Amino acid sequence: MRKPLLLILFWILFFLGSYAQKRPQTIISPFADTTFAGFKEICQLWDSYLSELNYYSAKKSYILNEFPVSLQKYWDREEVNLYTFPDLYYSFKRSSGNVFYPMEKQYLLGIVKREEYLFELRSMFISYPEEMWKGIPSYIITVPVKQQIDGGFKLANAFTSHKSKLQTKRLGLIRYYYSVDYKFNIEKALAMQTKIQAFNEGFGIVLNDSITYILSDNMTVAAEWFGVQHFDRDFLSGLS
Repeated sequence: MRKPLLLILFWILFFLGSYAQKRPQTIISPFADTTFAGFKEICQLWDSYLSELNYYSAKKSYILNEFPVSLQKYWDREEVNLYTFPDLYYSFKRSSGNVFYPMEKQYLLGIVKREEYLFELRSMFISYPEEMWKGIPSYIITVPVKQQIDGGFKLANAFTSHKSKLQTKRLGLIRYYYSVDYKFNIEKALAMQTKIQAFNEGFGIVLNDSITYILSDNMTVAAEWFGVQHFDRDFLSGLS
């Protein structure tokens, strides 16, 4: 009985070890300005968050639906109060399937100061050579970073600031966001509301918060609202 017992123990340790693995080391662009005060602290905040996010994401087969409480400490309080899942970058990627970018090689393209207490971080993630995408960029994002009163830094979402520039309309449980030139179809919106209400009543679901629904003529424009400059499903035939 020793061999089976040892085999089981080996697999337990293997899986625990795989979950505990840290993400690859970040490569900083040689063109990034690393001299300003706060650069090192922001880098540490971002890398620590990605490592912990990768740990939880891996445990859920890279589709994390509930945001771990321990990750809230990385995010600005406004983001935590606004969204059940504060990381909208992860949510955006999750909408098309498994989320692997937290475990991929990262190129930190730069960090710049936009306002007195606001910075922006831009990162590019590269898929592994053995994957279907063969080492090409899988995700390029720009993440606002807010300096706190105590001098520390917290992550924020680009959509939180961008949504104030969008048109918005609420019908029942759904709050829609769309650009000024988008033609909002009220009939389709009402039909959507009817379907959601019937679904909730049929399964006894009670929603206290509104559902955010993004409307756009193409995914590239919608991605920009979320601070996403590139994702691996963009510019593919049939996606709009």
